[in-house]
Amino acid sequence: MDQEKSMEKQAKALYEQGLSDPDFDFNEGSRLLIRLNHSEYIFLGGRNWALFDYQEGFNALVKLGHGHDLYRAGNAWPVFDFEKGFTAMIQLKDPETLYKCGWYWKHFDHDKGLEEMIRLRSAKYLYQAGLNWRVFDFKKGSDALFCLNQAEYIFYAGTYWKTFDFIKGFDTLIAIKDLEFLYKAGTRWRIFDHDAAWNLLESHVVEGERWRGLAWENKVWRQTLGALWTKLCQG
Repeated sequence: MDQEKSMEKQAKALYEQGLSDPDFDFNEGSRLLIRLNHSEYIFLGGRNWALFDYQEGFNALVKLGHGHDLYRAGNAWPVFDFEKGFTAMIQLKDPETLYKCGWYWKHFDHDKGLEEMIRLRSAKYLYQAGLNWRVFDFKKGSDALFCLNQAEYIFYAGTYWKTFDFIKGFDTLIAIKDLEFLYKAGTRWRIFDHDAAWNLLESHVVEGERWRGLAWENKVWRQTLGALWTKLCQG
């Protein structure tokens, strides 16, 4: 730990010298900074120094395996190998950073990125990729999201994705039996079977009490429930 702190201190001092010293030797400085193995200052050197060894800096970031600084380098460095960067990012198996790369990098293989996101089984970042990536296979993404059985992100996808299979999404919520997000989906989704959802809320007498009460207070639910009760009374 003491050695790590010492190397961080040296890296910080060297980086700051490169910003302030008009006679600074950037070739030697790059070599020394990279040898200190501190990913943040390698990233900062590549972003802010007048000259920098981008190839060796890139290699160091990959070797260190700090996905966040590799992601930031792809955004900020004037020289960056996006193909090798993508390969390195896949190997890190970090869904959050992979998602950010797909959103912000100017070159990114979204099809392969989605395949990796599905393998990583992160419902949160799969949902966010569908929300923010400029290229996204909604059919493949939806099928994967439904298999993960996380009602929260199925609800969000049905609410915010520009393309969504509401029928399969509803069937999945019914199967999961997460009453909170079933209720919430009924307030927001464009296509929703309120009758079937209400039947499930009623079948869970204790757990569904809160959500049944909120349904009667919600304008969308109340309209459909009113029609349901009218139909039952007429029958």
